[in-house]
Amino acid sequence: MKQLNLTLLAFVSEKGNSIINNISSTEAFDDAKNVEFYKEWQQYVHDEAFIFPTLVGDLVTAVNKACEIL
Repeated sequence: MKQLNLTLLAFVSEKGNSIINNISSTEAFDDAKNVEFYKEWQQYVHDEAFIFPTLVGDLVTAVNKACEIL
């Protein structure tokens, strides 16, 4: 069986981390502030991020003895 070596890259910046910290803060329990933080995040991602993955997952496939693995 062949093993793939994958490297995950992340887009990281101080401003992005600051916005995420705001979203995760207790201040975000206020609905108006939470909306403000998310709008700031959306604008930031639109302006700065090269790509923003919204879904990361793995694929699991069941195979029995009758199948040949390439």
